[in-house]
Amino acid sequence: MVRINLTIMNTVGMMVLLLSSFLGMGYAEGMEDGAHDKDRMHDTSKLHAASTVAGLHVELIVEPAVIEPNMPVRFSHEFMDSVTGELRDIVPHTFVIMKDGSIIFEEYAEHAGYVHEFIFKEEHKGPLTILIRDVNNTGEDAGFTINVVPEFPAAMIVMITATASALLFGRRLMRV
Repeated sequence: MVRINLTIMNTVGMMVLLLSSFLGMGYAEGMEDGAHDKDRMHDTSKLHAASTVAGLHVELIVEPAVIEPNMPVRFSHEFMDSVTGELRDIVPHTFVIMKDGSIIFEEYAEHAGYVHEFIFKEEHKGPLTILIRDVNNTGEDAGFTINVVPEFPAAMIVMITATASALLFGRRLMRV
């Protein structure tokens, strides 16, 4: 009976892991070099990703960390000299969000501290590309990938229900 119980628990555990990967957390990663600034990762309410382009280290900061449809998302970025690490304030660029090769948002800014805001819709779920185009008028782009996940409450309900069912079913088998 113990062998059956462990097999059922392993199966349910795998189902929960698979569901959580499909309904899971948002992410951002650099397409250029994927370098993440480990010192800044302590703030779990934000996503951080970095790339180096046109002699500048570009850091993208996405808030909140879990990107859901119909919720406002703030994108900010910093530009630092890739050699000295000095922050640059004036860096002309165009911020672009793309889904399946189509532009869904585009905004020009001169200052590094400019915050771009966007509300994703249900049809934007899945991977999207963030481009910071023509960094400092060089024609070079920094690219990042983000993921818009399904609405959080539905994912949590599925995970909680699966976990509770597994625990109840497992306890009943142990009594038999």
